[in-house]
Amino acid sequence: MNKRTQQREQTRIEILTAAEHIYAVHGFIRPSTQMVAKEAGVAHGTVFLHFQSQEKLILAVIENLGQSLTSQIHESSVPGHSLNEVLQTYLTAIEANESLYTHLIMELPQLPKEAQQTVIGIQSVIAHHLDQVMSQLKKEKKIKDLSFPFLFNTWIGLIHYYLMNRRLFAPHGSVLAVYKDQLIANFITLLEVDCT
Repeated sequence: MNKRTQQREQTRIEILTAAEHIYAVHGFIRPSTQMVAKEAGVAHGTVFLHFQSQEKLILAVIENLGQSLTSQIHESSVPGHSLNEVLQTYLTAIEANESLYTHLIMELPQLPKEAQQTVIGIQSVIAHHLDQVMSQLKKEKKIKDLSFPFLFNTWIGLIHYYLMNRRLFAPHGSVLAVYKDQLIANFITLLEVDCT
């Protein structure tokens, strides 16, 4: 890779990092590409040299976030890891980008179709890995034999409810830093087979 290509790639990364920061603070809808350019320390036109439109920039941020989430859950869902470990990994990955993720789920209906489809794709990959772990636990009769879509939607719904109501649950900090262990423990308790 020559020096010019390296500089171009570095500028792209700086713009993407700036956009992630801006969207984490202000959400995806309100900020302009001018705000992103200022945060990145580049000319406004430079943003469009790397991302043809604001929609493409938003999509790149979502894809970057999705890559982080899915790669971490992929690594934790190998045989031998417990459901607790997989859920812990998933919530830790969200917690690292909690504000960005929260804005994403809250504003998703207002984002372009391509962005919405990308989020659905990310959720599908996460669902696949959780299904692998839960299917094995069902076979071993360690958790209730409930349909996986119900289990996954219950889990995601629970997490999203807490994140979307963060002002209620953790007005001065991270919802997941406070509730992560409790959410996992309670969800797993709901799934456990009653042995009495």
